[in-house]
Amino acid sequence: MKRPESFDENLSADWSIWVLDEGLPELPAVVARGESLPLARWAGPRFGAVLHVQWMWSPDPVEAPSDYLATTVQVLYRRGAAWELAGGEGGGLWDAPNLWAPPVRSSDVYFSGLSCSGGDGWYCCGAYGFAGSAAHFIEVVDTDGVTRLPAELAHSAFVVAFDGTAGATVKVLDSSQVLLAERTFDALSPA
Repeated sequence: MKRPESFDENLSADWSIWVLDEGLPELPAVVARGESLPLARWAGPRFGAVLHVQWMWSPDPVEAPSDYLATTVQVLYRRGAAWELAGGEGGGLWDAPNLWAPPVRSSDVYFSGLSCSGGDGWYCCGAYGFAGSAAHFIEVVDTDGVTRLPAELAHSAFVVAFDGTAGATVKVLDSSQVLLAERTFDALSPA
């Protein structure tokens, strides 16, 4: 797939598919209005996820600021050599006006959220969080077995993906494969 031309939020699905196959692009320091920046990725044997930081707009400025940065997680399913995007996405607020690395001590790991969605015959969860510089590997133990990938910690962020109907255990390891953090996610039923 050709690299998307911009970081436009309408192209975030294109960015998600592209980064799963090609890797994370070099990111600008500022998230311009209307942009969606792919911050972290997970490309497992069956499931993938991409964590974006993007601008959001609220139709009700009393309830929420009229425009603000938020994280969004898109989950995907691998069908042969292609990625299929889920019908929904989830995320939370991004507590800064631009890209930044939250203050995370070297060996600390924080799980921030979980977003689950699916498509025709599949249901996936994407868990995301932040890890310090000691994190070198992230591992998912699920129905596919053990998938260990290098930790790509742009701005300290990470994301993983797994079969939401079966649950999984996520482990963050240092360069000597010593466990820094572990979290188990229960199986969920698609709504």
